[in-house]
Amino acid sequence: DEIWNYNFARNIAKGLKPYEDISMVQTPFAAYLAAVFLSVFGDTVIVFRILGAILAVGVFSFTYYVAKQVHQDWLMPFALCSFLALFNMLAWIYNYNNLNLLLVILLMYLQYKKAGGAQGKWYPVIEGLVFGMTPIIKQNTGVFIFGVGVGFCLYAYIKRKNRTEAITQFCSSVCPGILYVSYLFVSGT
Repeated sequence: DEIWNYNFARNIAKGLKPYEDISMVQTPFAAYLAAVFLSVFGDTVIVFRILGAILAVGVFSFTYYVAKQVHQDWLMPFALCSFLALFNMLAWIYNYNNLNLLLVILLMYLQYKKAGGAQGKWYPVIEGLVFGMTPIIKQNTGVFIFGVGVGFCLYAYIKRKNRTEAITQFCSSVCPGILYVSYLFVSGT
């Protein structure tokens, strides 16, 4: 699986197009991100593994923060993240599932920040963009996650809770998909 994902990123870094030059089933945003990393830091499996390690640190860091919000001390969240890291580290790779996992945990992180009183007009935009990126990372899990985001927007709109935020989040969540489909048409793939 690691070599499969690495080759997608490597071929994109070389200028090949998904679906046209590279046989792909999943949507290629994760491969494009990895291709940028490979283009900047070198086209080797070790560099790809470093990207996987960065992704792991992101997942475990946000997991720790979310767990710390649920369980107010540091010991239980630290034990949870240590267990997850030890359990997953040998099999951890950079791939679309782990990238979507990071985005789901990021969404949880944003929800806790917002529930904790963090104010910002950009929260609905960021949440919408994160929800919208998931289908272009991996279509089947991403569509489910995107559907949850749309469900949140519909619920808020119907219950008349922050309608402006719901509309903003929905509009920003469809932007990544529109850009992706536009890219497919423009590139001829």
